[in-house]
Amino acid sequence: MSGLINSINLLLEHCPSKEQENNPEKGRLLKRKQIVLQHLRDVPLDQVQELASDFSHITFRHPQGYQLELKLSLNYPEVPPTCSSEDLPQALDLSHWTPLSSLRDVYELFLEQMEISGPVLAQLNQFDGQTWVLEKSHFSRRVVISPLVSVQITLDPLDPNCLEEVPNLRFLGPDSKVQEFLQRVSEREHLFDPERNILINLEKILDLEFPHPEEIEKEDFKIECCICFSHHLGSALPDLRCPFPKCYRAFHVECLYEWLRGTCENKSMHNFIHGSCPYCQNSVTCPCPKDKS
Repeated sequence: MSGLINSINLLLEHCPSKEQENNPEKGRLLKRKQIVLQHLRDVPLDQVQELASDFSHITFRHPQGYQLELKLSLNYPEVPPTCSSEDLPQALDLSHWTPLSSLRDVYELFLEQMEISGPVLAQLNQFDGQTWVLEKSHFSRRVVISPLVSVQITLDPLDPNCLEEVPNLRFLGPDSKVQEFLQRVSEREHLFDPERNILINLEKILDLEFPHPEEIEKEDFKIECCICFSHHLGSALPDLRCPFPKCYRAFHVECLYEWLRGTCENKSMHNFIHGSCPYCQNSVTCPCPKDKS
């Protein structure tokens, strides 16, 4: 980082003169470089993480590590930069951009948005280091809570109450187990305390401790599909169970779907296929995989 700051400072001290270029494209490249260098004078250089050699890309880094990527056209600043970040609750509003606007305006908008999403991301990041996270996306985490069940936790940073109440929870697993956890939430959601973090609150409401990452190798959590005998099938887990209690074997949706398709007695209806469990021969129903529906 210090090397980048030194390089930018050196460029600022030796900003190229406005020499005429015979090549129009080179002239526009030179003009963009001059303008960007001038605009960089008004932002904290230690927050500039990357700067492309042709000045077409800039990455700002928030003090807490969040990033904003900018793409600058040859017509910058007449044309606003294109902004992208996985950490923002919504796209930056550059509708009021004018040719007099600058990188400082974008940087300040970034800081304003991070005031909104930063606390939410901080809460979700606690799950990353302290629980077994199966899936991680923008403002949600899917976390193991038992050998048979996981929960997807979603926080909406644009909802002012998202850290003041039980977040949106979606339980995934056998219906009987899912219903148990839904019942716990219904009966114990009054225990939510905004003074505690989301992780602690959910453990209290669900009356359990989230399995820690080191428990991944424990046999109780190594659920295998009873068709392919693997835990992972790509990113899919063996979430589907035979409903017969004495069997209750686990399957990947795609594995069971292909198995049932190969049997004579299967019936398909409304994006579901019906047939017999490969082990106990009781009736099972499997949704069609998304790429086959």
